[in-house]
Amino acid sequence: MEVQKRYQEALVYSDDPEGVKTFQELARIRALLSELVFGAWGKDGTENPKKQMTELRKKKEKLEAKLSRLSHAFSTHKKIAKADSEMIARALPDNTVLLEFAKVEMCDFQARTVQDLWMPPPLYRLRPPCGQG
Repeated sequence: MEVQKRYQEALVYSDDPEGVKTFQELARIRALLSELVFGAWGKDGTENPKKQMTELRKKKEKLEAKLSRLSHAFSTHKKIAKADSEMIARALPDNTVLLEFAKVEMCDFQARTVQDLWMPPPLYRLRPPCGQG
């Protein structure tokens, strides 16, 4: 949501009214898709929600392609979003590695109070260098 908001701001503050209009239409199509996916199947009187979803996805793809042509920032975001481990590995210089770290909070699903829900982080002991203990 935050990333989408930043792209919207970049387009809104740009001098390209067509880009702003396209982004607003894309946001509207995404909202309609979201409504269909998350439970609004047929609630609006739609006879064939699968057909409607297919049509909305096609419109979304066309709008994203148009926006990629109009906005360098949006185009870059779409390329980054498609990155996978193989693509990243090919982009790295020879004889290098990419290390990623994640901080994961552990939840105790059997906790009886909100205060006990989040478990303390585990304590890791670092080993001393070889030969020093």
